[in-house]
Amino acid sequence: MLSLKRLLDHSLTAQAVLVFLLGLGITALFRRDEHPAVWALHSALYTGIAMAVLAVQRRRVARAVGTDAGGLADLNRKIRHHEVPQENPVVPRFSV
Repeated sequence: MLSLKRLLDHSLTAQAVLVFLLGLGITALFRRDEHPAVWALHSALYTGIAMAVLAVQRRRVARAVGTDAGGLADLNRKIRHHEVPQENPVVPRFSV
């Protein structure tokens, strides 16, 4: 399970495949009377829209953080696990 989560964090293609399969299943569930090719076309449309939004969001956040997409995935993982190092750690100074 951990490797699947890591794959989905790093790979936009893996996310696209997952969105396509979920979209296909949901479309097939709600539009049973249509041809399966229509299900695939609708799912491809949903996937294209979702991936465009995700790519723009990822690019914007990566630019704001100052890293690439891979570095952004690592940073998100560190944030979830409370492991984000500080650039300049504050060292307490005691005056006597």
